[in-house]
Amino acid sequence: MLQGLLRSVVASFDSIVHHQKNNHKMPTIHFIGRIVPVAGINISATDMPVTKYASPENDLQATFTFRINNSTVDVECELNRFSNNDPHFLALIHKPAFDLTQAIVSLIGFQTGYGLTLCFEYIVNPDGIQSYFRTEHPELAALCTAFSLTSGLPDILRLVLSDFYLCIALNELNEAITLTHHAVASCARCIERLRTIMSPTLDRKHAWIRFGETLQLSKDYLKLISDYSTGARHGDPTFIPGI
Repeated sequence: MLQGLLRSVVASFDSIVHHQKNNHKMPTIHFIGRIVPVAGINISATDMPVTKYASPENDLQATFTFRINNSTVDVECELNRFSNNDPHFLALIHKPAFDLTQAIVSLIGFQTGYGLTLCFEYIVNPDGIQSYFRTEHPELAALCTAFSLTSGLPDILRLVLSDFYLCIALNELNEAITLTHHAVASCARCIERLRTIMSPTLDRKHAWIRFGETLQLSKDYLKLISDYSTGARHGDPTFIPGI
């Protein structure tokens, strides 16, 4: 009788432990994507180390598990917290997920001599629901008033495609949207390139003055972009709020 009672107590305790473990399971999301180019290149990698990440400034901890098979990438992210209500949360976790995975892809590219790029296309939330993933800044679209995809685009294209350096400046702006960790440095390079395009023969000081006057940009505004990007342009990974 005593043994039966003990077995019942142990079984009950074991059930409680399993229940508590399940209730305290860390939220896990997945970034799903691929390595491009795909045609003619088939990338697979095994035995990749599980990697831990912490961002005290954002109260964020993550454990990343990487899987690459036939150029398809699955990055499992076990998190200390998850928020569906915070529109910036995915940006916080996307940064390290992308940077760490791209580092793997870059190392493979270095060894093979291929120019390889990582592209995340889907995200799987903690409930197992898969949806499309993309980096986007809708507020930036509202600032583009010179043309739309249905009005004025051919005229703008003729202007852009006639100046190779303007093409590069636009690529740097797109890089700031696409690669969030590169945003401040890419924005600074884009601004400096536009300044050079506008005043190629002036010295830097007078070129900046002309640039600001022409575009009605204050000196403090331009200095803000330059100052924020100083660390990033010189290899300093200092945390910048909101970036």
